[in-house]
Amino acid sequence: MSIQDSRETVTWMVKNLHGSRIKEFWEKNNSENQQPDAKKQELSAEISEKDAGCEEMRASYKASISVQIDSE
Repeated sequence: MSIQDSRETVTWMVKNLHGSRIKEFWEKNNSENQQPDAKKQELSAEISEKDAGCEEMRASYKASISVQIDSE
């Protein structure tokens, strides 16, 4: 085996290793990007629940103020 053959073999090995790592990186990245969508939906649902709770409290507060004004 000549030095040139060894260099070509090493170059080929490095390219394949790099390619496989890049593939793993993108597969991992894609799988992580799919999971946050589910988390975003959960957070959106939580925010909607909190907004509904705030609206309910606001309505209750306005009702209590109107009762106080009517009693005066």
